[in-house]
Amino acid sequence: MHDLTDEQKGMVNEYLAAMKSGDLSTTEQRCAVLLQSGAASADSLVQVLLLAMLTKCEKVKKGKKRTNTSSLPGVDEGMMAQIGFRLANGMGRKELAELFGINAKGLAKANMRHPRLPVFFLAEGSVLVENVQKVLNLLQVGRESRNYMLLWDDTVFARVFQLLYGLTETPVVIGGGHPGFSRLSCSGGSLPDLNKDNLAQVTLSVLVKRLDSKAFAFDVQMVPHQLKQVSGASMFLHL
Repeated sequence: MHDLTDEQKGMVNEYLAAMKSGDLSTTEQRCAVLLQSGAASADSLVQVLLLAMLTKCEKVKKGKKRTNTSSLPGVDEGMMAQIGFRLANGMGRKELAELFGINAKGLAKANMRHPRLPVFFLAEGSVLVENVQKVLNLLQVGRESRNYMLLWDDTVFARVFQLLYGLTETPVVIGGGHPGFSRLSCSGGSLPDLNKDNLAQVTLSVLVKRLDSKAFAFDVQMVPHQLKQVSGASMFLHL
């Protein structure tokens, strides 16, 4: 124990004392063995859930009324948001998120926007025009120059709903087909109804690049669709 810090030594001594006194049940001892062996390191979700559950149990033991939390030591905001979403969505009940001590309403806000980069997801109207202007500036294409071209791309992503923070003021769920299901609001801290039949099957993108270079191509518009919505006429209108 010479290489341990005073805090670590104290933790070890407390554990040994609890084992000697019989305060630790067989289940608790088995959990300690598994944690020591690194079993939880195989899944970051398991690690955070264990920490969340034990943190909640500690608060209950101390008689605290507020037992849920939106932050945990050593766990970044993105991981907390994903876990809250996966618990409430994957298990079908928001109460299960509270059971594991996750307070989805209190999670910190993120910002995925940058003033110099295009906001290409579902861009239209003035946002689309601004995107093109930003990209032409990044490509160093003058206002009167025609040294650029449009590219069209269709990409198939995994069909799954995902929680996204920082795109709008409130978190949204993406993964559904446009229109109607491509950006579902989570305002009020509750999740929308998610139906797998509404998942997108292909994403159509428009990109801009210089004619004389292969170095950069910037996305100015990205729209997820179901295959039944994609046709020659719809692709022409998209472009």
